[in-house]
Amino acid sequence: MSSREKNEGKAATTTSAANGQIGGEVSSGRNKVRFKIVWAIHFLLSVSVLAIGIIVNGESRKLLKANVDEQIPDTCKKVYVNVLADDEQDDDAILCCDSKGEDDHPLLCGSLTSYLPLANRLTKFPDAWLLPLFPVLIRFLSDAIHRAARSTEFPTFSRESLYRFALYIFILVLRGFVLYLGFNALEDAIVKDAPDTCWHDSWLSSSSTCRGYQFDYSDHIVLYFGQMLALPLVEVFQSVWRDRFWGTSNKVCGTKMWYPKVLLVALLYLYLITLLNAYKTAAYFHTGLEVAIGYFISLIIQIPLFLLQATHILPSVSSIFFG
Repeated sequence: MSSREKNEGKAATTTSAANGQIGGEVSSGRNKVRFKIVWAIHFLLSVSVLAIGIIVNGESRKLLKANVDEQIPDTCKKVYVNVLADDEQDDDAILCCDSKGEDDHPLLCGSLTSYLPLANRLTKFPDAWLLPLFPVLIRFLSDAIHRAARSTEFPTFSRESLYRFALYIFILVLRGFVLYLGFNALEDAIVKDAPDTCWHDSWLSSSSTCRGYQFDYSDHIVLYFGQMLALPLVEVFQSVWRDRFWGTSNKVCGTKMWYPKVLLVALLYLYLITLLNAYKTAAYFHTGLEVAIGYFISLIIQIPLFLLQATHILPSVSSIFFG
């Protein structure tokens, strides 16, 4: 081979590599735009649902579930007391979940969410910790299926996906022990102004008096938006648009077809039941300020995830988790 042919070969290789790099950068930029759009829809939906709930509440309700059996009428399946009412004689002081209550407040009295699987499990353990990880669990299933089929035409867990999994575990621990237990302890130390007795004390079995009367930011809102939605949002669209861990082959159980559909349908359903619960929290169980503070606390998790996945800020850190 002549020197000229060698030089031409090197030039072609360099050009091909450069074109590949440019193509990768273009693809990465296109994905960043897609991620921005998805996150914008997420933030818009979140704020809209909470705003509607706050408006419906009208700063007139902050309910607690009554748990003293002697006080609860036989006709009521559940009873809620409104700690914002002046006394028991107020029209909105007692809310009874009887047939009329179920008609007037189907979301609160359970007749609506009872037909939706997992809708009443979002705040319970272990559901609250496992549901946000469902895209990763499906990824584990994908890996097991392909290994059982001895398929070599699929990408295994990448280094970035394992780092993301570690990040999700860190966020779960952060939300549970810092943003929940830690912030609640801080709130209890700061907020102390409450009457000695309240009218609704007799309806509650709690040893503390005037429960719910003081300011109490909504930790459920932190859970819903900082954990329940933010983590699967990141992982589902990372999988669909970038990782595509199901591979390009359609030979193993039609994986090319059903994995992305399962991920997207599951994410949409999780949004449905989570936003319903977020609305219920804002409309019945907390004041507007308590809901707003809870949402701002959830941004401690949401904003860093958005910046890392959807922007070019901190590219060296972003590349660790998203490639």
